[in-house]
Amino acid sequence: MAPLFGYPIAVMADTARTGPAGAPPPRARPTWGALGSEMDDHYSSCSEAEPFALRVIGDSMEPEFQDGCIIIIDPTGVARPGSYVLAQQGEEYIFRQLAEREGVYYLAALNTAYPNLPLTQGLQDIRGVIIQQAGRRRRDRKFYD
Repeated sequence: MAPLFGYPIAVMADTARTGPAGAPPPRARPTWGALGSEMDDHYSSCSEAEPFALRVIGDSMEPEFQDGCIIIIDPTGVARPGSYVLAQQGEEYIFRQLAEREGVYYLAALNTAYPNLPLTQGLQDIRGVIIQQAGRRRRDRKFYD
């Protein structure tokens, strides 16, 4: 074991790490695929549990969310059917409404021109819950559960 920044580091298959006695091991930093540097910047400057903002691109969630609007995402939010969520689909991230039918979860677009997408790993694909749509004025802001 060699010390690194004051913590002893044990290398076992390049993944095992230990902190000071009783402390949990450090968490790995996630990779964000298609969102790339936007998400990397978020995780380099914020705690993983802090809400963050993204801009909506496209019309799949119209009329509730217009192209270009800003949404606030809580990575620790509780996702339930009807919630607006940010989910991982392969290497990409997608913003949709969580829906359930016969015990199977899927992502539904509000714009009917877009298909529903199955959640391949169930709720584990959810990366955050949309808690707010930002607006230029207070009266334009919307909050979601």
